[in-house]
Amino acid sequence: MEIKKIEIGTNYFYQVCDYIENHITKENLSKNGGTLNYNNLTYNSDILLVASDNGIPIGYNSIVKYNKGLYIYQIAVKKEYQNKGIGTLMLKKAIEIAEEQNTFVTAHVMNYNIASQKMFLNLGFKKIDEDEKTGNGFYALNQLKIKRNK
Repeated sequence: MEIKKIEIGTNYFYQVCDYIENHITKENLSKNGGTLNYNNLTYNSDILLVASDNGIPIGYNSIVKYNKGLYIYQIAVKKEYQNKGIGTLMLKKAIEIAEEQNTFVTAHVMNYNIASQKMFLNLGFKKIDEDEKTGNGFYALNQLKIKRNK
């Protein structure tokens, strides 16, 4: 298994996005009761990390640049590969990228997604806000934890 940053806008990027949208995104959103539009979860990425097994995408981390930081737009792993640390590895890679860019990482985690909440908290993210009606929370990696390159 490998995690690779895909160059945005290349033919390979669009091929990977098509595969992900059809084989990973729909499966995960429908399983979790998600109501998001399935389209463009990967195509609108500023950074796309893909976990592959023998060259076949099995998970992805779609990241967008937001408020001078990086926002984890979506992390998804195919069902048969879940609970093996792949999501955590992709999130760690996003944190490394943030460190290289001297910025922070933030995410919005749905209240029903307990596994994702635990993953973010275990990697040092803090819950900084919560929607009073839904309990959905925003998580941010403390900027002070990011290594500063001087």
